[in-house]
Amino acid sequence: MVSSSHEALHRIFQEDTGPSYERSDNVEAGLGNTPARKIWSDLMSALLNFFRSEHAQRAFAEVRAEARAEARAETRVEVRAESVLRVLNTRGLEITAEVRERVRACKDQDLLDTWLDRAVTASRAEELFIDG
Repeated sequence: MVSSSHEALHRIFQEDTGPSYERSDNVEAGLGNTPARKIWSDLMSALLNFFRSEHAQRAFAEVRAEARAEARAETRVEVRAESVLRVLNTRGLEITAEVRERVRACKDQDLLDTWLDRAVTASRAEELFIDG
């Protein structure tokens, strides 16, 4: 039985391409309320202690910092896009669905800055997109 269980677990972790934490959770859930589940849980706890090392903590800190920077950049772009639309709306210009979608789909901060500048003086919302 140990051999076949070992082989089954080996196959799960070698052939399943999903995130490893999902496989681990699936295995634990599949074990139900059994002694094997306790063994599995203890094993996973021991393995996860690796991630408490100083090296792992630095690596995780770097990944978290990168993720936060990306999230801040995405937020800035979203806020800028909404600012473009707000200026157009405040000025009483008609904003078609196409204009709204194009502005919100833009991820280029410099282009959004250009559109924001144009939104201040445009006579129609479509003028944002002249030459760009």
